[in-house]
Amino acid sequence: MKDPELVRKEIAAYGRVDLWGCKKELRALPEKLGSDENIIALVRVFTGSTIGLLVATNQRLILMDHFWFFGTDPKIYTYALIAAVDYRTGIFFGGLAIEDKAGNRDDYSWIWIKDLCRFVQITSKKIAQLHEKQNFTNQPPCSRVSSSAEEIERLWELVEKGAQIGRAHV
Repeated sequence: MKDPELVRKEIAAYGRVDLWGCKKELRALPEKLGSDENIIALVRVFTGSTIGLLVATNQRLILMDHFWFFGTDPKIYTYALIAAVDYRTGIFFGGLAIEDKAGNRDDYSWIWIKDLCRFVQITSKKIAQLHEKQNFTNQPPCSRVSSSAEEIERLWELVEKGAQIGRAHV
């Protein structure tokens, strides 16, 4: 459990976001966060029948949805299992879809565009970083592909060090 005061500070540091109708979810959020988790983004969503709160932390996405009167367990999305976060926009509102690697897709709607764009940008960047890190560490060192710029830089360092690159090595 995370200290509720720290959660309030992290939400305030995120900046202005429309959280109307998410009072129960905000109240329950500190209990669902680990002490080492930090909120990096949040957005109010319509889940089909109720208003929920989608929270992005440094470790996972959490959908807090307490329905009308009763609480439920949050839905957890780990970044490693998320394949894509897609969004669509309208005039004032947009929608969000989270697809996992197994092909399951959850759609959320009625999200203010200003909140949606910022949320998708932050979470997509976090997912890309983790996927890149995971792909890089899963490859053996000899199969890692370097870019052309890295290869040219490596060769230039060899030339500067006095290494002879020439016909003898061909």
